[in-house]
Amino acid sequence: MSIPAQTNTTDYQVYLRKYLDGLNLENELNNKNFNANYQFQKNGIQEQTEPADTRSIEERMADIEKLKVQSRAMLNKVTDITNTNEIMNYLIQNPKIMFYFIQNFTFIEEVVKKQYSMGILAPQMISLIYNKFLKYNEEVLIPDSNDFDLVSSLMTKEDAEEIKNATEDPELKDIMNQLIPSIPSRRDIALYTNNPEKYVKEIKGFANKYKDGLTIDDVNPVIDALNDPAIFNDMVSFNQIVTPFGQKVQIYLGKPPTYEAVIEVELPQKSSKIKKQREKLLSKTERQDLGYKQTAEQVRNELGIFDPNFGSRQLNPTRTIEKGTPADIIAEQKAQINKAKKAKTSVTQALEAQQQAAAATPATDPPEAVQLGSGLNNREKHIHRYKVLKGEVVAGNTSPAVFKELRSLVVKMVKLSELDKSQAMMILKELK
Repeated sequence: MSIPAQTNTTDYQVYLRKYLDGLNLENELNNKNFNANYQFQKNGIQEQTEPADTRSIEERMADIEKLKVQSRAMLNKVTDITNTNEIMNYLIQNPKIMFYFIQNFTFIEEVVKKQYSMGILAPQMISLIYNKFLKYNEEVLIPDSNDFDLVSSLMTKEDAEEIKNATEDPELKDIMNQLIPSIPSRRDIALYTNNPEKYVKEIKGFANKYKDGLTIDDVNPVIDALNDPAIFNDMVSFNQIVTPFGQKVQIYLGKPPTYEAVIEVELPQKSSKIKKQREKLLSKTERQDLGYKQTAEQVRNELGIFDPNFGSRQLNPTRTIEKGTPADIIAEQKAQINKAKKAKTSVTQALEAQQQAAAATPATDPPEAVQLGSGLNNREKHIHRYKVLKGEVVAGNTSPAVFKELRSLVVKMVKLSELDKSQAMMILKELK
């Protein structure tokens, strides 16, 4: 390098300093080039300059593979390969701790080199990282902390109200009523979780108070089971979901877990539907013992109570069936069968008397009508004949001819306004 002409006494020093700076820069570049070539010849890895990482923090945390590479490179500076592998197995299972370790490695490295000049073992390194991470969470509450997660997922009063309104099980309703005063509301939780930095102590207090409480993981399956017909109608699945939940609530309330889910709750229904359900409760043997058949007994139960006095009809005003246990149903069936047997005897005697009276009448009288006196018009004859045939059916006559004639008379009774359409439809249905 040629030194230009000097105009001042200090020019020489200025030019000399610039010359030496240039030599230092050249020497630094040559050293870097030499080290890169030596490293490439030794292990075949060529050092590359990576571009700046412009991704968000969340995206960097999600890039587990890159975090693993960075963690291993950092651990190699403070321990050997065997302990590095053991520490890496722990960090891979806890990505949040791994990210914390990478961000705070400079501080951790300083502590390790100061206390463990010969290197640190894996258990000691894992304990050091974990304790630093816990202390960080205590000092700065973040949405990913365990306390925050627990408080955010607690069961609320509104969840208990939803279950209480959705179920028809009185015991489960009572359990929910006892639980509601002892759990927080959504408003209380939202007050703290919306500003976690401001309510650090309150969130920790909530977490300690409800650490053994119920969470949305317990509640959501129950709500789904109560609202989903596929699960609600499946007795086994419904019981497997709701029973453990009710018992867990009882344990939380300090009571013995004795709750059992009610598989089926009988709701108000029409009497015919209730009757069909109760018929299913009877076993095959019980049905045979009771002589249960689709005969006059069922007709009498469906249409009302019939007076055996030639078919004078007294309809049951309520036409409902009292709820009861299978034993009550059996007793009721036996009583009705005994009553029907007694009625059958009196009706048979009355029919015989009627037939004798009909045989004594002149041959010109119509065979289908019984002579009751003068002055009967067609309307009265049809009504009388309908009552006679109805009495025969009640007494147990299952002749197809009788059924056919009675069906035609039922239609005439509707036209004569003696029966309404709903009554006629029920009778015709039983006469099929």
